[in-house]
Amino acid sequence: MTNAWDNGMDASRIPHMTPSEVRGMFKMQAMQGRIRAAEQDQLAWLVGSYCATAFNAPRRYPRQPRNAKRILQNEDKPKEMTDDEMRETAKGWARRWNEKWQP
Repeated sequence: MTNAWDNGMDASRIPHMTPSEVRGMFKMQAMQGRIRAAEQDQLAWLVGSYCATAFNAPRRYPRQPRNAKRILQNEDKPKEMTDDEMRETAKGWARRWNEKWQP
């Protein structure tokens, strides 16, 4: 629980929340911790991969990071949505929500 507070949970909100909201907040915190651990694991593997290549096959060592070109060109940058696209997306979310929760 102390770790949760250190990672940004706001204790002042808890008295105003229902038990299910508090439980959801703790689940979210646990999920974020697992995601963070997976990211660190991937980074450790990547460092090991670079070290192994540098030691065992220095000629194959990349001159720049493997994803540098994609990162520098911002290919991962999401495109901006128009007002109509946002409206249609919101309508789709509302439709799915209503289908899920209607008796």
